[in-house]
Amino acid sequence: MARGMKKRAAGRRSNAALWLAVAPRILLVVVMVASQLTLCWLFLRFLSRDAVPLYAGLELLSGLAVVALLNNHQNPSYRYAWVLIVLLLGVFGLALYLLWGRGSRYNAFGRRLQRAAARRADEALPSAAALQALAAAQPQGLRVARYLAGQGFPLYTGSQLHYWGEGAPAFEAMLADMEGAQAFIYMEFFIVFEGALFERFLDVMARKAAQGVTVCLLYDDIGSLLTTNRAFLERLRAAGIQVRVFNPVQRYTSQLYLNYRDHRKILAVDGHVAYTGGINIADEYANLYAKLGGHWKDSALRVAGPAAHSLTLFFTQMWQAMAGDDAEAPLPVPPPASGMDGPGFAQPYEDGPHNNPNNPAENVYRQMIAAAQHTLYITTPYLVVDDIMLDALCVAAQCGVDVRILLPSVPDHWYVHLTSQSFYGELLRAGVRVYEYTPGFIHSKLMVCDGAMAAVGSVNMDYRSFHLHYECAVWVAGGDMPGAVQEDIEAALAVSGEISLAAWQRRPWYKKMAQPVLRLFAPLM
Repeated sequence: MARGMKKRAAGRRSNAALWLAVAPRILLVVVMVASQLTLCWLFLRFLSRDAVPLYAGLELLSGLAVVALLNNHQNPSYRYAWVLIVLLLGVFGLALYLLWGRGSRYNAFGRRLQRAAARRADEALPSAAALQALAAAQPQGLRVARYLAGQGFPLYTGSQLHYWGEGAPAFEAMLADMEGAQAFIYMEFFIVFEGALFERFLDVMARKAAQGVTVCLLYDDIGSLLTTNRAFLERLRAAGIQVRVFNPVQRYTSQLYLNYRDHRKILAVDGHVAYTGGINIADEYANLYAKLGGHWKDSALRVAGPAAHSLTLFFTQMWQAMAGDDAEAPLPVPPPASGMDGPGFAQPYEDGPHNNPNNPAENVYRQMIAAAQHTLYITTPYLVVDDIMLDALCVAAQCGVDVRILLPSVPDHWYVHLTSQSFYGELLRAGVRVYEYTPGFIHSKLMVCDGAMAAVGSVNMDYRSFHLHYECAVWVAGGDMPGAVQEDIEAALAVSGEISLAAWQRRPWYKKMAQPVLRLFAPLM
């Protein structure tokens, strides 16, 4: 007991020290953002009083911006939310849109990623033979595969796939593959946390770097803002690990570019083995401590063989785009491994704001919903969707498909959870069955239809994943993996609580009042 008390006290001291280390950065960002918004508002107020003709011109420009937004090809709900803001706030709303709403395709970083995607499409392996084999073995998935191939994402045969519905065993497999690395270890995560799990990863990374293996770590600054500091970076670099931080908050505060985050999860080893899923490198993902109600449920997928090439390429393209064009020699990417004896078909894909309004992550989900004939099971921590996606789910249920959606019962963001619950009414009335995971928090991002094809990756069913975040996933058809995903979801449903329409209608009055307002601004959450 004494040792346990000492351990908890040490943990509290460690958390306090981390907070003290990151607090100045958080305060700096808050002050900079608040200062810019205040200066913008004061400048516009000055114009409205002392430069009326110029301000009138800006008002006219705001009106033209509304017309342009209404004719924009972006997601309708997303653009209507910005139309509402510009109409309500006028010139100030226009300023907010120019700073926050246009996406990264308009800046140098987004253009570099667009060029990388174009090169990848030009160099993509021919998928004709794989598509022909898929047409014979799994014709139900041919529409999805053709779409992704047309976006520059090859369809692979002969890869070995292994799925985990928990983080802990996946981490053990990742560490084992890292131990065998001969050339490189590439890691890209939204969150890294300097805890017990990361110490195990760091031990392997440091030893492999000392052996001459190239070890690269890329993580998101907002995702890891409360879990990393300057000492953390110095420690990694001292161990010979190359580190890059995606979109540092203090660097791009002048552009209010905070919205666009790297939410991807990738581990690539020697180009022949790669992982993705919902897991981050943090203790809660291995259930080393209880968070958000108890058990943290997540998922991961191991890809060995030819399909690992695409996930490796996704990492190196992001790494190079962060460095700038011709800033350095690109990281090595070996050619795809020769075909293995793995059954089924695998097609890794990625998405991000640089390619809006074209959104492969969202379109794959839509295609899978339309293809489902018997069952469609979905897990997501957030359900914030547009009318098109909502209608697709409802129509599938009305056509007799057994549609089930599993969400958390304990939220990590109350306002997003409240918005997610606002969609329950339409879904339940259409026959969709909605569940909430009662043992704890479910962070898995999964979709499986008919036990025949599945998507596993970092993509939530919300606007942020579809339009604002950089994401990745693997679409799989045939073989054992889709069935394993469905069995995992069925086991989670068995310990979850099903939401009835009557129970949803009895929700408290304050939720009934808040949810319609939240739905208006859901695309901006």
